[in-house]
Amino acid sequence: MRARTNANSQDPTHNATVQLSNPARVPGLTNIYVVPFNGGLGGLATPVNGAATPEFEEYYPELSPDDRLMAFTRVPAVNTTPVWGLRRPPAPAVSSTAMSTMARFVRYELRTTDVAAARAFYETVLGEGAGGADIVPLPEAAAARGAPPHWMGHLGVGDVERAAAAFVALGATRLGPTRPTDGGGQVAIVRDPGGAVVALATTTASPARAGVVWHQLNTTDLARTTAGYCGLFGWQLTERLDLGAHGVHQQFAWDASGASVGWFTDIAGRPGRHPHWLFHFRVAALEPAVAAVRAARGLVLGPFVLPGGERLAVCDDPQGAAFALRERAI
Repeated sequence: MRARTNANSQDPTHNATVQLSNPARVPGLTNIYVVPFNGGLGGLATPVNGAATPEFEEYYPELSPDDRLMAFTRVPAVNTTPVWGLRRPPAPAVSSTAMSTMARFVRYELRTTDVAAARAFYETVLGEGAGGADIVPLPEAAAARGAPPHWMGHLGVGDVERAAAAFVALGATRLGPTRPTDGGGQVAIVRDPGGAVVALATTTASPARAGVVWHQLNTTDLARTTAGYCGLFGWQLTERLDLGAHGVHQQFAWDASGASVGWFTDIAGRPGRHPHWLFHFRVAALEPAVAAVRAARGLVLGPFVLPGGERLAVCDDPQGAAFALRERAI
């Protein structure tokens, strides 16, 4: 059994969120219940709507600081023998949340030390319009913290403040207050549970314009990071790839009905790697694009051939921001 309550609450009606087996319905099945506080006497445990279904096991509940959001892990129910009375859950195949926002990236923003030079560089490499990317000056506060030029992905959510609070409850760290945007929305920047920086922003009516075709999150804590993003945003884990010297890659989709759109990459213990989102841009031909990066004194690692035949090169632009180029399989 696993419980989470607000220790600072003085409300005698405050309830506890409890994870326990439910042998009356399915032997060994783990579900999430709410137990009334009742002045410390407790009471009848009632199942949480959407977190106690016979087809799935739900566990690892986490509450946001205001107790308004619950995130939890969900996997298809399987027959497993309990060990010493405790249910040992299988490795997560699907993650969900009671109030999933189904977020996806709505903006790709390059924060750099030389906007004009960066725009010229990406137009040379990616073509006119630089894939529709937003290129802005690196904020002074970020530079003061030692942040180099970097690409910042904005995940569109329905309620920025609630999503940020829920992400913090799952291990993320806020990097400043929620701020208004020029378009009348809001944005909050956080460091995710694995150490990468990402923005949570008001969902826009139009999709992101940049030519990003794959989303790679380099993380030092693969299990915690996948649970955080999938639990809060409703992403679904798909195929897991072990690319040997290039690490373990856990692919994911935006939802259960979609194809894979990226992967979480385990970089724990790998020197010279740091947690960050690496966005892959489509190019018609890899060699000319790579040549353009090198001609501008950018850095190139690769090319690499992926299992499906696509070719990939990981690059740093002349100001130091990391990105990747991806060519379709022939």
